[in-house]
Amino acid sequence: MSKVVTERFPKTARLLRTSDFSFRPFRRYETASFRIFYTTAGSGRLGLSISKRVLKNASARNRVRRLAREAFRKNRELFAGMDLNVVGRDRLREAWKHLSTKEVASELSDFIAKTR
Repeated sequence: MSKVVTERFPKTARLLRTSDFSFRPFRRYETASFRIFYTTAGSGRLGLSISKRVLKNASARNRVRRLAREAFRKNRELFAGMDLNVVGRDRLREAWKHLSTKEVASELSDFIAKTR
């Protein structure tokens, strides 16, 4: 019997409520574009916080969120047992137009390599 791999991003894989985002204890990791708050006592969920202070344009914020969600969704098995809150850093002001899913996936892969 073959194992079916799903690439969906269901609500169970997202941090949705305020209480979901306030996990304790947490650790922090910084990449060039993101600050990642995470806990290893989670269930493989992702939360995104791209503030208006970092990116004023809503379409820019949505594009960065979309890229981060896609990178997480494609590599979801790597994040099993971890809850992540990905926060945008100031570098995104200049980099958001040229940011690609590969670059975001690379930053998340570096995060996994350093924290596992």
